[in-house]
Amino acid sequence: MTDPRRKDKQIAEARRVIVAECYKRGMTIRQTCEAVMKQMSLDGPPSTKTIFNDRDFLLKEWKKERIQDVDDMLQLELTRIDDIIIELWEAWKKSKTDYKSKFSKQKGELPAGVSHDRDIDKEERKRIKATYAERGEREEIMFGDPRYLSEIRFQLIERRKLLGLYAPEKKEVTGAGGKDLLPERTQDISMLTAEEKAILLDIARKVDRTK
Repeated sequence: MTDPRRKDKQIAEARRVIVAECYKRGMTIRQTCEAVMKQMSLDGPPSTKTIFNDRDFLLKEWKKERIQDVDDMLQLELTRIDDIIIELWEAWKKSKTDYKSKFSKQKGELPAGVSHDRDIDKEERKRIKATYAERGEREEIMFGDPRYLSEIRFQLIERRKLLGLYAPEKKEVTGAGGKDLLPERTQDISMLTAEEKAILLDIARKVDRTK
């Protein structure tokens, strides 16, 4: 007889394999529910709570036992960024490539009775007598689209963040007007007993020796 608890465990493990792949691909909870339903041939999608719990379980497991999987996720993100940067550099190079564009110029005489002061309709345009025509190519000098460089810079910043190359920022929280949020309190030693004063004096001497 098959142990139902063992079967439930196997189903959960199979579902979490799918959830893990969806999570790495950045899919939402609902998208993951649909993927689990299709891949496991279920009659309906699992509850969003089940998938959320699976994600939480996987994250804890990755942190404790599957450190390699976390490293793989980091490597996956770095590879994605590297691919994007390569494409951006190619696009930047193309945006600097000079090219030749074709142009055409034409002059003509308006038919009798037609004035420049109004728009010329289609039939009148056909009656224009051409007196000058020029066709050719002009060289377009390209200096590159700076938007590509801006995006490359952004992707490089994201890459450095993933690698932990930036030093942590030190932030000081202050109150209104730059004053301390929690002002330093002073102690009235006159309210202390002789024994408490002796203890404070001993602590002060120890602190002074460490400076």
